[in-house]
Amino acid sequence: NHDSKLSACLTSFSSGTGLAGVFGFLWKFFFNDWLGISLPNTLRLATALAFAYGGVYWFQLRAEHQYGLFQTDTRIGITEEQQTMESNGEADLAKEDSPSTVQHDDDTLLLQSEQEHDDGIHDSIVTQDRINWSGWERFVRVVLLYPYMIPLFVVYAAEYALQAGVWTAIGFPVSNVESRDKFFEYSNWMYQAGVFFSRSSGTCFTCPMFVLWLMPCLQCLNVVFFYIMASSAQTNFLHSVEWLLPVCFFCGITGRCSICTWIQTHLY
Repeated sequence: NHDSKLSACLTSFSSGTGLAGVFGFLWKFFFNDWLGISLPNTLRLATALAFAYGGVYWFQLRAEHQYGLFQTDTRIGITEEQQTMESNGEADLAKEDSPSTVQHDDDTLLLQSEQEHDDGIHDSIVTQDRINWSGWERFVRVVLLYPYMIPLFVVYAAEYALQAGVWTAIGFPVSNVESRDKFFEYSNWMYQAGVFFSRSSGTCFTCPMFVLWLMPCLQCLNVVFFYIMASSAQTNFLHSVEWLLPVCFFCGITGRCSICTWIQTHLY
């Protein structure tokens, strides 16, 4: 149950960051390309989003937290039906008519108290042990995370090699500056759409470790593929927007697939 809640929280957060990329390119397209507002003014208009985020936090999230809307029932063994009865003020009447329910609740509270006591002792021991780690012990702990750090580093390095590298050298025709700018915008837009799609799948399935290493390898192959496309623009029949934009979407799924490289790393 804890893992499912953690997965849901991470997926919700990363889906938001994935949507930010799609929304960002849509913002630029709407104000700059469609309405004709200059790029500096388009960016200045985007500062309004910061105030919107602040308003959501101060007037929505803090209010919900203040009035206890984020609190959840963590009692062991309680059912959804019991929660509904208690929220409607009917649980007390039901308990009076059922002595076995009272005994069950007493056992439940005792079990919960014992578990919280044991968890508190364990957490305090683990925390104290970590505080006493030396600098070398901390360094060793970090190095032991290499199965997760290496795939994350490689996938991000390959991602930016695509976005800021080879995609800037592709256009239809490649000799036209405006055409290259258009492909750069649309390729990144498709990429961000793939990112949003992949980052929204964190609660669907769990990937094994080898998939964490497979995704960076696929993204490196994507870099090689687009390098070949950019280098052979005049002779390669695959050098067309109909072929390349779907591959850009695929890059968003594989290269920055949060379910395999970001969310799953945190869940491990």
